Amino acid sequence: MEEKTNYILFAKKPEPGKVKTRLAEGIGVAGAARIYRAFLQDILSSLNRLYHPFAVAYTPADAGRYFARISGGPSALFPQQGRDLGKRMERAFLKQFSLGYDKVILIGSDIPLLSPDILEEAREAVAEHPAVLGPCRDGGYYLIGLRRPMPELFSGILWGGDKVLRDTVSILRRQQCNYRLLPELSDIDRAHDLQELIVEIKSRERTDRFIPAHTWQELSAFGANS
Repeated sequence: MEEKTNYILFAKKPEPGKVKTRLAEGIGVAGAARIYRAFLQDILSSLNRLYHPFAVAYTPADAGRYFARISGGPSALFPQQGRDLGKRMERAFLKQFSLGYDKVILIGSDIPLLSPDILEEAREAVAEHPAVLGPCRDGGYYLIGLRRPMPELFSGILWGGDKVLRDTVSILRRQQCNYRLLPELSDIDRAHDLQELIVEIKSRERTDRFIPAHTWQELSAFGANS
């Protein structure tokens, strides 16, 4: 019997002043919200191209109707629940495993270069490894895939710090749990991250490498295509 995989997108409703606050310091709250909305559109587009189930775990709690409208038909929509990011991720994994999925892959929503190919690579990797992580250049991770609930990975971590990946890997090693690292990507938190993203996307033009179309269109408002 083929194993069942589900992806979970952790996402916020792109309301000005409530998303990408550090990015907003450089480009304003309205611009940061527009950029984040473009990130969401690109990641949802990638998920819909996979032909595998995916769920959206959203915040705030009243954002369900918004995500139902933009997400293109996920397998489930549910609000994030928990006192911190770790507890919210732990509960999201438990919810999907309780529904009978054999492999669950959770992804963040501020990684515009997260392509369908990387998402598919994660699915294949978690078939062979109990844990899969997608490293961010700032020391966090943009993706975590598991074959069973591992609540220990979500406690005792300083979320938002630069040692999230390191501390998570340390827990896996202490438990002698085999894991796989995916290609490193950048999350976009500050204005200089946005400039680096522009340079990276420009370098991909006239190649067959993935370009996040909605993000690139939105970046044109900042002179990216000039």
